[in-house]
Amino acid sequence: PTPFKAHNLEEFSFYLKKVTVHSLYFHIFEARVRLKKADNDFSCWLRDLGYKELAEKISKIDPYTHTLEGLRQKIINFVSEYLHGTDR
Repeated sequence: PTPFKAHNLEEFSFYLKKVTVHSLYFHIFEARVRLKKADNDFSCWLRDLGYKELAEKISKIDPYTHTLEGLRQKIINFVSEYLHGTDR
């Protein structure tokens, strides 16, 4: 567990820059096995908060074609675009 817990999209963006790659691995790769779902924790959480389009974009990232740092940056970019309205 990490000391980071996001309650909104802004916090999520901020904490994403701080968490370890181990946390990213847990929430992106292990989530699928742990939850027996085809999705990652981040997309599930975002969907639950009503960010369906953003959740879908993140869900469509193929994690096997990126490094963990690459995944982090891609998700940060998607969230930033969404927060600044360039994605809608």
